[in-house]
Amino acid sequence: MTGNVVSRGSSSVATALAALLVIAAGCGSGSDSSSSTDAPVVEAPTTATPGQTDPAIEPTDTGVDTSLGEDTGLAPIDPTATTEPVVDMAPEVTTTTIAPIEPIETSMIFPTGPYELGDDDLFILRTDGDLELHEQILDGRADSVERLVDNPDPRDAVDEGPGPNVVDDIAGVVNGAVVYSECCEPVAGVVLAAGDDGDSIDVGFGYDPALSPDGTRVATANDQFLSVTGVGGNGVGVPLNQDADARYSSVFDLEWVDDETVAMIRSQDSQYAITTHDATTLVETASVMIDGADANLGVSASFAGSSDAGEVVVAIQDPVETTLRFFDPDTLTESDTEPVVLPVDVSAVQIGAAGVLWVDDSVLFLLAPGEFIAEPLADEVLAAWFVRTATPAA
Repeated sequence: MTGNVVSRGSSSVATALAALLVIAAGCGSGSDSSSSTDAPVVEAPTTATPGQTDPAIEPTDTGVDTSLGEDTGLAPIDPTATTEPVVDMAPEVTTTTIAPIEPIETSMIFPTGPYELGDDDLFILRTDGDLELHEQILDGRADSVERLVDNPDPRDAVDEGPGPNVVDDIAGVVNGAVVYSECCEPVAGVVLAAGDDGDSIDVGFGYDPALSPDGTRVATANDQFLSVTGVGGNGVGVPLNQDADARYSSVFDLEWVDDETVAMIRSQDSQYAITTHDATTLVETASVMIDGADANLGVSASFAGSSDAGEVVVAIQDPVETTLRFFDPDTLTESDTEPVVLPVDVSAVQIGAAGVLWVDDSVLFLLAPGEFIAEPLADEVLAAWFVRTATPAA
C-alpha cells in the first residue's frame, strides 16, 4: 500500500490520545475483516473524567474469635462495630536497598551507514518477517520503500527449534546505520546494525535497544545484563539477577524516561513490574508492580512511549482489551490520567510527535494530532516505529 495523506493539526499528542478514547468507545480502530483499509471516522472527544475510585470493600464475617483474652489488659474487639476498614489499593512503590553493583566497562561499535532520516519516515515490520524503511510516508509525498532486513517468514512451520528470528525492536539511526534487535536466538539476544554494505552485522547482545531522547546513548538489556553505551562506542553495564535469594526477574521491554533515566518492564513470578535505573550508575532507583498485570492470566505489557506531560505510557494487553495506562516518571505511581481502553486486537502501540501508531488485525493505523480519523497506512504489518536519530559523537 502506498502512503496516504495525513493532515496534521496544531494539537499535541494529548489530543491524539483523547481521540483514542473516542475510538475505543466506537469499538475499535475501524479495521474490518471485509475491508482492511476503511479508516474509522470518530466524533470530537468529550472531556475525560478523573480516575475512578476503587469500590468500597464490604467487611465479611470470618468466623474468627476476635477476643484478645483476659490477660492482655486490652478491651476485646467488638465484632458488631460499624467502622469500615480502610484499604490501600495502590501498588507499593519500593526503592533499592541492596548495595549497588559496580558498573562494568563495555563497548559496542556501530558501523557507518547511508541513512539520513526524519520525522516523516517509518520503519515497518511485515508479517512475513521483512523490515522495511518507508521514507516520507507521513507527509503525503511518494512512499519510497526499501527493504532493510530479509528474514524468513515466521509463519512457516519448522521441524524443530523456535523458528526464525524476528525483529523485535528498533533503536533508530546511529552513525547512519539502522540499529535494531532480533528475537529469540541466541537466548542472550542480538543487537544488529544495517549499514553501508546493505547487510546487517552484530554489534552486541541484548534485546529492545532504545536511543536516549538526546540521541547520545543506546540502552539494551536481557535477563542477565543491562547496558548503556554512548554512540561513540564506550559504555557501562551491570549484571542482573545476581542475588540468589531474590526472585528471578525477566526483562520484557526497555525505554528511556528522560536523558538520565532508563526504565524496564520486568516480570517477577508472572507479575509485571516497572523499574527505573540511573543511566550513568545503572543503580535501580524505583520499582512498582503493575496492578492486575499477571502473565498467568494472559496479560502482556510493553512501553508505548511518553505523554506530553512526561508520563510513562504502558500498553497492557489482556484477553479482553488493550489498555494504555499512565505512570509518573519520578515515582512510578499510576497517574490520574484516565486509561485509554482499546479493542483486544490492537497491538504495537507507539506514541510520537507525529501522533499515535498501532496495528489492528495486521493493518497499520496512524492517528495524527488534531485529527479524529485514524489513517490506514499499510496492510500485512506486525509492528512499526517512528524514526529516532542519534546525535553524532563528539
